[in-house]
Amino acid sequence: MEIVKAELIGFCMGVRRAVELAYKVIEDYKGSKIYTLGPIIHNPSVVEELRGKGVNVLDSDFSVLDSDSVVIIRAHGVAPDELAQIEASGATVIDATCPRVLRSKQIVEANVASGKSVVLVGDKDHGEVKAVSGHSDKVVVLDPHLDYSVALDVKVPVVLVAQTTIKHDEFYKVYEFLKQEYSDVEIVDTICPSTEKRQEALLDLIGKVDAVVVIGGKNSANTRRLAMTVEDSGLPVFYIETEDELSSDILNYNRVGIAAGASTPDNVIDSVVCRLVDIGGCYE
Repeated sequence: MEIVKAELIGFCMGVRRAVELAYKVIEDYKGSKIYTLGPIIHNPSVVEELRGKGVNVLDSDFSVLDSDSVVIIRAHGVAPDELAQIEASGATVIDATCPRVLRSKQIVEANVASGKSVVLVGDKDHGEVKAVSGHSDKVVVLDPHLDYSVALDVKVPVVLVAQTTIKHDEFYKVYEFLKQEYSDVEIVDTICPSTEKRQEALLDLIGKVDAVVVIGGKNSANTRRLAMTVEDSGLPVFYIETEDELSSDILNYNRVGIAAGASTPDNVIDSVVCRLVDIGGCYE
């Protein structure tokens, strides 16, 4: 069995920055109660490793915070109302929001301020979408996987933006629909280039292998989309978080591809490759 890695794999810039900042906070704020607002990234192994170093996940209960607390805003960003509650507690805020998410937020704020209707294409329950749309109740969120062919309560001009981790075909499908419904639709492509490049690298990999192992958190939107791309191609896909989830069925394939989400650390990818090598794989 030959093992082939995708050309682009593992941490993206925003995720790497957030994780590195979390470890810096551990060193700089020894003795403080350190939290991340939600999981720092959508990868259980990273979250557990940080928990072992005293970093806990903060959900919606801000009553645990005080002036001795430090809260790290994850790469997804934070909605203004949540940020206000955290700051009111007296906690120190460390902002690890991805620069591309900050750009999306700024685009939304500027267009809302100018009186335009803003439609945000993305998963409504995703942390980034909640953070960006939370800056105005005038932002309409459209999930590209649901039926959005219903009348929208928006007025022209309409500005269309995207969750940074969705696929371009999902985004432009919504754009084509809106163009038929409204006379003035402006598109602002806020999808992270890394997302598109990962999809391109995966498509290239798919053409070279018999099956693909996709590594990443089951709660990771971008990793799920990688797995969906493999499924759509017709190739078998093994969607796993760690090497322990590898099935013996993988031995049925001569060439196995390795892809990983933007929140999958290098050591987890390496562990999967090592397990494949142990069971008879060959990797160069």
